[in-house]
Amino acid sequence: MLTLWIVVIVLGVLELFETVLLVLLLRVLGQMKQQGSFASNQLPPPQEGGLAVGKQAPSFTVSDDKGNSIHLVLDQFLSSSP
Repeated sequence: MLTLWIVVIVLGVLELFETVLLVLLLRVLGQMKQQGSFASNQLPPPQEGGLAVGKQAPSFTVSDDKGNSIHLVLDQFLSSSP
């Protein structure tokens, strides 16, 4: 009976050890993913910035997957706001 308890305790300790190793591995993989270490083409990090506060974005046109043209004119949205 004592042998059974020893086996249960050893397996419990082994399970805790494996859990800690798995958590540490996942943490390192997450850090590598955030740093872009997995990317084969090594894109540069995204730049900070964009439009200045209060500056209007330019109007633009895009095509959807069916070939329809979609126009975004920001003056429509600005004039309809209260």
